[in-house]
Amino acid sequence: MRLFSECSGLMVIALPLVPGGKFRVLERHQFRGMDFAAQASVIKAVCDRYWVTYIGIDVTGLGSGVAQLVRQFFPNVTTFSYSPEVKTRLVLKAYDVIHRGRLEFDAGWTDMAQSLMAIRKTITAGGRQFTYTAGRNDNTGHADLAWALFHALHNEPLEGQTTANTGRMEIF
Repeated sequence: MRLFSECSGLMVIALPLVPGGKFRVLERHQFRGMDFAAQASVIKAVCDRYWVTYIGIDVTGLGSGVAQLVRQFFPNVTTFSYSPEVKTRLVLKAYDVIHRGRLEFDAGWTDMAQSLMAIRKTITAGGRQFTYTAGRNDNTGHADLAWALFHALHNEPLEGQTTANTGRMEIF
């Protein structure tokens, strides 16, 4: 199970059962008007319901406080500070997963689809690098669900799970 909380979005994703398998979005939540303590409380409640193996949090703003509280009950939380390089890496991984048909979510979740479509490739203010941005609106927030999804998918290597980068050991 992977879990991600951005300032305004949370995704619960079931991991692929086999290398190259599908990611399944089990739950998605948008946090509107919630402070960092309330967001961490929701994350804790989700952790109590699932066996969570990964949490990624954007610490560029309010997420910094969320991460500090989440670290108390999930010490291995992964934090992300957005930069053009980080955003590119996140988008490339998500594009690969989606392009290969490895992502499944409820077809009725139009907010999820709208959030994914809100991400746009742009040029940085300095004009030297490409980056990815999203406008802000009432339906998608700041593409919060998409960024939450991207963080969750990022935990798998870019090339996906292969026999060379995964292993299993059983002790009897």
